[in-house]
This record gives sequence, structure tokens and C-alpha cells, in this order.
Amino acid sequence: QALFEAGMYIFVVMWTPSLDETSSTPVSHGWIFSSFMLCIILGGTLYKQYLELGGTVEKLMLFACAVAAVSLLIPCLVSEHTLQLISFLIFETCVGVYWPSASSLRSMYFPEETRASVMATLRVPQNVLIIIVLAVMGKVSHSFIFGVSFIFLAAATVSQWQFIKITNGDADVIEELGMIDKKISALTGISPPEPSEVVTPEGQAMAPNAVQMEEIVMEKPKEEASGEPAGEPAAM
Repeated sequence: QALFEAGMYIFVVMWTPSLDETSSTPVSHGWIFSSFMLCIILGGTLYKQYLELGGTVEKLMLFACAVAAVSLLIPCLVSEHTLQLISFLIFETCVGVYWPSASSLRSMYFPEETRASVMATLRVPQNVLIIIVLAVMGKVSHSFIFGVSFIFLAAATVSQWQFIKITNGDADVIEELGMIDKKISALTGISPPEPSEVVTPEGQAMAPNAVQMEEIVMEKPKEEASGEPAGEPAAM
């Protein structure tokens, strides 16, 4: 998160002078900023659609970091105004995917008691990186600064890839860190899938329908003994 947001905040400072430098006519910053906001909304929509298709937040975050890194590499290599603007729009779409993904990952992997302190600690290196880059901004070219942002985002991509390798398929770790279907459902509004089987106290795996049938069979003798349907008190 520190690496991605460091690259993002550097972009916030750099997009205006970069587009002004590559355009031969006055740039309408208001229209461009409005387009950025629409791209962020589009990214949030893509986040929801991806989860509805069965994707995972971890892999979506990896994809967002990778595409964002490539989009900020383009201004390092190309000085054409239109291509830079397109790359900036793609980057803002990735930012729209990043915000809900980061929020979901925080709620899944950071305990609520320590979440605020952990996030505050991670903002220290983020702010240090931003200050260093802004301190040299007037002394180096725009392409160099976008190159630094690319490095930050590329490092964020590698970090997310390593994170997926560490947590993927480890049910015990996921349960300990609070990654449960109820939290995901509360964040995204998507109902978790029904379980395909249920483990009985004796350790036998049974389908949900089989468990329901077993409960009905166990309740039937109670009805016969009392003469009344189960769940209703017997007449005195």
C-alpha cells in the first residue's frame, strides 16, 4: 500500500505539468480531472464485477498494481500528448480498483485492534518516499520522476505477488486473520456461496441435504412419543 500510494501521490503532482509540456495548445485541466474521476468510478465498478465472477481480491490487487505500473511507464518513454493522456486515464482506472481492494484486504488480514496503528506505521515510508521525490522534482525531468513512480508500482506488484504466494490456500492463516465469508459479504454485498459439504461431529463429510434429512429422522421419534409435531408443547 505504501508503494502504490507513493506512486499515486507523485502522479497527482505530476500529471498537470506533464500534459502542459506535451501539448501545443492550452490544456483543459477541469475536463481532464473530471475524466479521471469517471475512470475511478469505472474502476470501482470493475472491482464489483470481478468479484461477482468469482475472482479474488488478492489477484485483482495484483492486476491493478501491474497495469498501473505499465501505464506510468509510458510517460517515461513517450512524449506524445494523446498517449500520455490515455495512460493517465488507465492509471486512474487502476486507482479506482485499488481503493476498494485495499480496504477489503485491510479488513481481511489486519486485526481490528491493531489496524489503525499498523496503517499509520506504513504511512511513514510512504511519506518519506513522496518527500524525497518532490524535493528533487525541479532538478530532474518529468520522465525521470515518472520512472521513479514506475519503480514504486513495480515493487508494489512484486510485493502483492509474494503476498499471494504466502497466503494462498492456507486456511488456518486465513481464519486466524479474520478472512471469513461474512466480512467479504458485508464489504462487497455479494453473498458467499453455499458449502458443498458439511462435516458432522463424528468427522464424516455429508452433503447439506443429507444433514437436513438426518435431522428430520431424529425429530420423528419425538413427534411419535409426544403425539404432537416437533417444536410444539404437548397438550396437558
